[in-house]
Amino acid sequence: MKSFFEEYPLKIDKKFPHHYIIGVKANDCVMSTNRGEIYLKYGPLYFTNEDVENLQKALALHKDKMLPTKTPLKECLNIYNVSWLLSLNGMQLAAKTNNCTLHHFTTEIEMDDQSFVDFVKLCNTDKYSFQMLMKARIG
Repeated sequence: MKSFFEEYPLKIDKKFPHHYIIGVKANDCVMSTNRGEIYLKYGPLYFTNEDVENLQKALALHKDKMLPTKTPLKECLNIYNVSWLLSLNGMQLAAKTNNCTLHHFTTEIEMDDQSFVDFVKLCNTDKYSFQMLMKARIG
């Protein structure tokens, strides 16, 4: 299986320096009155454009063919202080295992966790919000 970073390359937009990744799941309980409603399952995982730049540098170091031996990815991430981004690989695996979808959002301002909970709830009733959620889907 490809790593999260290989499967979903993250891009930088200077206007939107804050990044969030969330996992969304549909309620599938047969006896539930909320069957089919979506809810926030994972996240949000927060990081910035600077973290993405450092991640890109770490990946470049890991793939550098000029070095006599290949530097392990974990070591490269530690050098650039972004080793915590390895949790994205776990989030990706958990999402696939639990039939969740992953979504990447960028914003101008920092948002709190409750904003994402409310947004996902709104997606159950608001068509435009649901379309925004689907456009942000990465996995």
